[in-house]
Amino acid sequence: MAKEADVKRLLETNICATGDLKEANLREANLREADLSDADLEGAKLYKADLHRANLGEARLHRADLWGANLEGANLREANLEGAKLYKADLREATLFRADLYKADLREADLREAYLPRATLREADLERANLYKADLSDANLERANLYKADLSGANLPGANLSDANLTGAVLRDANIDFADFTNAKLCNTVMPDGQRIFQDCPRDIGKDE
Repeated sequence: MAKEADVKRLLETNICATGDLKEANLREANLREADLSDADLEGAKLYKADLHRANLGEARLHRADLWGANLEGANLREANLEGAKLYKADLREATLFRADLYKADLREADLREAYLPRATLREADLERANLYKADLSDANLERANLYKADLSGANLPGANLSDANLTGAVLRDANIDFADFTNAKLCNTVMPDGQRIFQDCPRDIGKDE
């Protein structure tokens, strides 16, 4: 459990670098521009918290609840977000370089222009996520669910999309140079040139759907 003194220090000063905030209840907290670098927030409750431009570099957010949180412009460089709940979170222009998002719930998250080079998104759920112009170069999206995700203009050179579900995804104008699509599911998927691919659709699904 979180150390009460660390929670108090965070709420009073907006600074708690390296703090122990495990399972802390910070629902809807105002943590704009807070310094939480290298803090332990495992299992923390950050539902709809305002973390606009907060520093969460190398923070441990394993299984944290960030449902609907505002992380616009936040620094999450090398943060551990394994299994974190980021449903409908705002991650626009957030820095997630080498962040670990293994099995994270990013359904309907807003990741427009987010910076995710070399991030781990294996088995992450990105259903209907907005990744417009996101930088995913060399990111690992193996077995990720990208159902109806918007990857328009995204940067994906060297990304691993093997076994990913790209049903209904839009990759218009995306850079997919040297990306690995081995066994990826392409059904009603819009490719960078605007072509719509139906190669992995069930036979009873027509191209007019």
